[in-house]
Formats: sequence, structure tokens, C-alpha cells
Amino acid sequence: MDIDLQSDDNYSEWKQGRKAMKKRTDKNTTDNSSMKILEKKLFGASGKERVTILNELSGFYHLSDPVKAVEYCKECLDLLEIFPDRKLESRLLGDICWAYQNSGRYREAMEFGFKRLNLAVELKDRKEEASSYSRIGIVYWRLACYEDALNYHLKALSLFEELINRNGLAGTYTNIGILYFDMENYDKALEYFNEVFEVLGDAHDSKSILHISNALNNIGAIHEVLGNFTEALVCHRKSLKIREEQDDRKGISQSIINIGISLEGLGKHKEALDNLFKSLEITREIENHKTEAEALLNIGISYASLNNMEKALSYFKQCRDIAEEIDAKCLLCDSLNQISSIYERMSEPVKALDYFKRYRSLEKEIFSEDSKKKIIELEITHNVKSRIKEAEITRQKNKELAETNNELREALAKVKTLSGLLPICANCKKIREDDGYWKHLESYFAEHSEIHFTHGLCPDCLKKLYPELNKQ
Repeated sequence: MDIDLQSDDNYSEWKQGRKAMKKRTDKNTTDNSSMKILEKKLFGASGKERVTILNELSGFYHLSDPVKAVEYCKECLDLLEIFPDRKLESRLLGDICWAYQNSGRYREAMEFGFKRLNLAVELKDRKEEASSYSRIGIVYWRLACYEDALNYHLKALSLFEELINRNGLAGTYTNIGILYFDMENYDKALEYFNEVFEVLGDAHDSKSILHISNALNNIGAIHEVLGNFTEALVCHRKSLKIREEQDDRKGISQSIINIGISLEGLGKHKEALDNLFKSLEITREIENHKTEAEALLNIGISYASLNNMEKALSYFKQCRDIAEEIDAKCLLCDSLNQISSIYERMSEPVKALDYFKRYRSLEKEIFSEDSKKKIIELEITHNVKSRIKEAEITRQKNKELAETNNELREALAKVKTLSGLLPICANCKKIREDDGYWKHLESYFAEHSEIHFTHGLCPDCLKKLYPELNKQ
């Protein structure tokens, strides 16, 4: 999870980024070609071969088209009932959870998140269990249910510590930091973002570098909120440099936007525009429409700061059009508000009022959707707690049943020991054991049962052995 605000860097770093982008473009072309080949193969594929192809295709569409990725994942899951692969099943459940939460389908996201968690517990896979806790925590974060989100992230943190998994710890520290960021507890957020550097130390693997880049970006976001734009600029430029070295084009475009925002905050409007246009170019090359709309919005803000109302209006409207197309309501709301403000500054009150009404209407709609999210969160929490309670009742019943079965098995073992034919002496009544030794009847029963003897005399024996006592 990355707070994805916006940023820039110097010209030499920009040139390095351009070289990296060309290599990535070539790779994307290869990926698209591979995807088409796989989709052709899928038509005639069956059995395990189809499982393999579906798995690969879901991976290709994981970022570009989550809806299609879910379709491939679900078909693959159905086939795994015939060709079991529990590890693959766990990964697919995680992918479906991720896709649903990104598309706002939180009920489904939570359902598949818990399916993955239950499977991880069943397989005793501690790493998958920790990852499942983290994924569920992210869904709760999306629902703005911070207490539940924090609880699940802390469970993940505990397991990653137990496993000494540094990247898992870094990711969890980031997730917890973002929770505190959203709760406007910036000191606590900063504390957790800094933990990323502590836990990773001098690690140089790609995942660790990504975590470090995100931590810098997120710390920069805190400085921006607090108005410390110089400190924010330093963080975003460091993040950009890492992302360029990693050939992360999406990250590069986002970092350059972040730098543009910091420069805008410092009043360096022309420098901000230079960086925002660089980001806009990249986002259009990689067809990242959401980030493109963000760049357009910030370009409009910079032009408005320079009192170039015509250009500001043009870029705000471009942002509006893209936001409508991709259904990015928050961006659309921001663009409508900015357009209203521009028309007011241009002394066109009718248009300003019209856009302001549209802005307010959409704002109410978003608020209504947030309320629906809260209702969904309450439903999910109720269902989860009910499932936990049912699971505890079932666990207790199973425990009692197991204890009863153990008692029955012990009793049955004793019954079997005393069943069958016993060789017994016709005269002294000793019993012969399997090893050939003869034992007194009392000793035999004491060893093979819970029976213990106490002695007395029956009336017949008393009469025979002690006639004088019998007369008395």
C-alpha cells in the first residue's frame, strides 16, 4: 500500500528514466504478444495444461484488468477440484481478494480473504497466514474501519516477526503507517514508516528497494500535509531515483507528480509545471488513466496559480473527462470544484454556479457511498464474528467428542482384553496366560482389568472349614 502522492527530479535522472522506459515498453510489447498466444492456446486446452494457462493469464491481467483476472482465477479454482494444488489455490484466492477490494466489492473481497486465511491455517503455512491477515487488514482499511484493520495488521506483524521475514515486516509497517496517516496521527505514521528503514537495513533485493521507495514517498506525503514542502521534495526525489533505477514507470510518473506538488507548495509554479508535464507524458505512454487525470488536475492548479485561467480551465476539463470515463469520483469531484472556482475568477457566475451544484451533488453521492461502505463494514464484522463464534462452538464440540471417543476406545480395549476363552485349571483355578505361565485368578484379573479382590467366606465353605463357627 502506497500513499501515491506526486513528485520530480533533476534532468540527468530524467534522462535515465527515459532510457529505462524504452526497455519497459519493449517488455510490454512482448507481454502482450505472449498474452495473445496463451489466449489462443486456451481454446483447445484441458486438464492440467488448462490450469497452467489460466494461472499465467490471471497473472498477466492482475494489474491491467482485475475483472478479467478474477474470471481466469475462478475457472482455475474450479479445475483445482479435479487437479488439487493447495499452494496455487491459496495464491488464486489472494488474487481474487485483491481484485475485488480494488474494484470496491468489499463483501466478495472479505469472503475470499477469509477463504485464503482458512486454507493457510489448514495447511499450517505461517507465511500465507500472515499475508492473509495483511490482505484482510487492507480491506478493512478500504472500508475506513481502522480498528479492525489495525488488529489484523498486528496479527500479520506478529507472524512476520516470528518468521523473521523482513519484507513482510516492512510491508506491514507501511500498512500500519498508512492507517495512522488516514487517522491524521502523523507522528505515529512517521514512526512506522521509519521502521521500514530499520528492518530492511542494507537489503538490496527488488522487494526491499520497493518498500524503501514507498516509505520515502509516504514520509514525503506527511511533510506535504504539514506544509514542509522542502523536506517533502527531498523525500520524493530520493524515491524517484530508486524508481528510475528499478524501471518502475508507474512509480516514476507518480513520484514526478509528487515533486510537482511540492514545488507548487514552494511557489515554484513553472518548475512544478515542467515536472507535471513529464509525468503526463509517461502516464499517457503506459495508459495509466488515473495518474494521468491526477497530473492534469495538478497542471490546472499550477496554471491557476500563474493566473492563466484559460489553460487552467482546459486541463481541469481534461481531468474531468477522464475521471468520468474511469468512474474516479473523487477526482471528478475535485475537477468540478476547480472548474467552478475558475469560472468564478473569470466573472462567469452562471457557469460557476452550475459546476458548483454538480460538485455538491457528487460530493453528497460520495458521502452516501461512504455511508454504504460503513453499513457493509458492519455487516462484514457481524458475519465474521458469527463465523468465529460458530467455529469456536464447533471446535469445543469436536474436543468433547474426541474426549468421549478416547474414553470409549479405552473401555473397548479393556473389554477386548477380558473377552474370549480363558484356560483355567479345573482344580486350583489358576489361569494360563499367553506366555504359558499360570497365575492366580485374582492376580490375572487385577492385571487385565480394573477389578480388585477382597476376600470372605461363602456359607458352604464356612460350614466345611469351620463347622463349630457355623453351629454358632
